[in-house]
Amino acid sequence: MKKFILFLLSAFPLHFATGAFAASGSATTTCSATTPYGYVYAYAYQYASVYPNNGQIGSESHSFSFSGELSGEEKASPVMGVRDSWIFYRGRKYDFLIPYQQGAGIFIRKGNDPNWTFVCN
Repeated sequence: MKKFILFLLSAFPLHFATGAFAASGSATTTCSATTPYGYVYAYAYQYASVYPNNGQIGSESHSFSFSGELSGEEKASPVMGVRDSWIFYRGRKYDFLIPYQQGAGIFIRKGNDPNWTFVCN
């Protein structure tokens, strides 16, 4: 019997999830600012559930409206969760950090720029 149990455990290993609980929340941010890239108006509603151990998005829902330099970036695609507060999105010209925790702020960067620019919170 012992050998049979050992065989089952070796044939079908058990996987225990670490960090299985997801961080979740929602935030609405509306603001305008002048950034190094130009004038930006942003409205963002974001709900997300993110696994903190790997940034994987469990669920996500958003609504964006941009104007100024960010016009046309509303179809940005979610990539991953960042630091239990933001979802990282990739747009045509810009990358975004959109908060799902109230007060975390919106950040943008253009192209391959390694530096994030704070827009507002």
